[in-house]
Amino acid sequence: MRYAKLPSGAEMPMVGMGTWTLRGDVAVKAVQTALRLGYTHIDTAEGYGNQREIARAIEAAGV
Repeated sequence: MRYAKLPSGAEMPMVGMGTWTLRGDVAVKAVQTALRLGYTHIDTAEGYGNQREIARAIEAAGV
């Protein structure tokens, strides 16, 4: 896995799970699967409108 070094010194994985078009149970299941597979970079934004689903998936994964 390649990482980008951020100005803070933290490293961010170059490959992430995009959530822009995901909604409802599909969003929850997709993010849960990504986390189970080892993803640590979940891309989301306020404008996507799916924060509740992403939060549910992360909470269910115990992250």
